[in-house]
Amino acid sequence: MRNDNAIDSSTGESKKPKIITFYNMTKGGVDVVNEMAASYSTSRKTKRWPKVIFFSLLNVAAINARIILLSTKTPPSQNQSRRAFLKHLGLQLIEDYRENRSHQAMLPQSIKEKLKPGKEMEPPNKKAKTVYKRCAK
Repeated sequence: MRNDNAIDSSTGESKKPKIITFYNMTKGGVDVVNEMAASYSTSRKTKRWPKVIFFSLLNVAAINARIILLSTKTPPSQNQSRRAFLKHLGLQLIEDYRENRSHQAMLPQSIKEKLKPGKEMEPPNKKAKTVYKRCAK
């Protein structure tokens, strides 16, 4: 298909090659994934290409996981936002790491308390910006 110069007769005046019309018919899935990834992305700003690839894979894996969850048609999952789903998924992915880390001997007690199983992780508190004033002489 890609090596021949066959023109698709259904395109009329524009005379597009068959490969172009085939691509246009099948590109819908890619557009949907890009739109979903753009709505709430797991990506972070980085200059290292392995991290860029990792974040892209994580985006696609999270989208696939949510599609599978929604296809099971369980009522609680239908109302969950993408952001809430990603948070829940992330906490599940790090649960084993949290468990192992909480048993390390050289870890401060305050951190061990926060890492206990079943304890909800809190987002870091945003510190209020300090207002600096000029000194009057």
